[in-house]
Amino acid sequence: MYDALTYIALLSGILPLSILVLRYKSFLVKGHIMPFIYLTATATAYEFFCSLLLNVNSSYWSQAYSLFELCTIYYFYNKTFQRKYKSLFVLSFVVLVVTYCVSAFFWTSTNSLLAKAINKLPITVFVLGFSFMWVKCLFREMAIDALKNPSTFYFITGLSIYYSITFLLFLFGYYIANSSDYFYDFWVINIIATIILRICLTVGVWKMEPN
Repeated sequence: MYDALTYIALLSGILPLSILVLRYKSFLVKGHIMPFIYLTATATAYEFFCSLLLNVNSSYWSQAYSLFELCTIYYFYNKTFQRKYKSLFVLSFVVLVVTYCVSAFFWTSTNSLLAKAINKLPITVFVLGFSFMWVKCLFREMAIDALKNPSTFYFITGLSIYYSITFLLFLFGYYIANSSDYFYDFWVINIIATIILRICLTVGVWKMEPN
């Protein structure tokens, strides 16, 4: 079951970009979510060719991915709010970057889970906080804009679900990996959350109107 879910997650990782190319006949489509879509496709390729086929140490990629993840998600929410809450976004970016720098001190080539856990806390708070604010604004001045671009709903829903599910998993992943015989059982939760996120991204891309 674990292997089947892993391959389903990998397949779902190329769907958003594939749908985009099929619909718009181009890899270069403008949109707030596009950097994260490209990152998802890159991560899928790395996981398949490097991690599964070549058995390359994924610790380096894990730490690099955390930085790319930080930047692409920040870009998406910042652009979605159209430069509103500028001071809050600046503060959030500073916290995200400082936390990432701190995580580098705990990263090792043999175990990146602790560094991953450190990075997971601020990005989860960031995603859930601004997702809540987006929903709040949806019932105010942003309601009309949201209806014009329903893809944003799917992107924010997918990100909120993924980070809500995986937050505690990554937070305690270091300890689970070092003290539990059921690490893979816990990791299935991450795979399922990943599949949900990538399905939401795929639906969002299908409904997306390029900017």
